[in-house]
Amino acid sequence: MGINSGAVRDSGTPRTRHTPSAICRAEHRSAGRARRGNTTFLSVVATAMIVTLAVVCVGGAMAQNRRAGASLRAHQERVLRVASQIGVDPWVIDAGRETYMGTCTACHGPSGQALPGLGKDIAHSEFVRGLSDGALLMFLKMGRSTWDPMNTTGVEMPGKGGNPMLDDDDLREIVAYVRFLQINAAGGAN
Repeated sequence: MGINSGAVRDSGTPRTRHTPSAICRAEHRSAGRARRGNTTFLSVVATAMIVTLAVVCVGGAMAQNRRAGASLRAHQERVLRVASQIGVDPWVIDAGRETYMGTCTACHGPSGQALPGLGKDIAHSEFVRGLSDGALLMFLKMGRSTWDPMNTTGVEMPGKGGNPMLDDDDLREIVAYVRFLQINAAGGAN
């Protein structure tokens, strides 16, 4: 062992440098190979786990997309059938759905089935079914007050669903969507 010249420990005693023997060098080399071997093994295991996770996630996402795609295709086919039955372009029903969802669902629900104590079931309503498209548009424009004898819920239906920004075109689109809901509820869109 040699003395490191110039290097002094805090205690004032000289610090020594270890000169490895052949045995020590061999042990250090084998320990280094063992560490590299463990690192390689862990890298392979981690890579395999990541690949497996990716395959499972992608496979699940693809299956979910197929199911969602099938549901979307079925909805689009129903829209096409109803649009041809009521004589409107399919985009009118889709536009009506957007406006309906933003204005009417709070009382009438997303499928027109009504929410308890609020709106009426418009998907199955004989009153709504009996109105012409023009009369239904006028009804939507005017609404129904609580004092109206035809009001059976005791809840006011505000004109234009309470949205004064809706114009006649928006209301026509809602009428088309309501007809879609009625035909769907009756099983005529399947």
